[in-house]
Amino acid sequence: MALRWYFRYKLSAANVRELLAERGMDVSRQTVADWVQKFSALLAEAARRYAKQVGLCWFVDETYLRVGKKWA
Repeated sequence: MALRWYFRYKLSAANVRELLAERGMDVSRQTVADWVQKFSALLAEAARRYAKQVGLCWFVDETYLRVGKKWA
């Protein structure tokens, strides 16, 4: 839960510590920072599985270029 708050809502370790303290867990800011260092790679790897793949084709509509002093 602490890591979700940290990453999803872009909270600082101190803010996450305060939220945990409100729920009865007494941890230090450094503990939250250690959890981020330890588990962020695992979370990124797990999330990569659900990421949508980018297609091989890209379409561009109404592209204008300036050639000399005229738009083409």
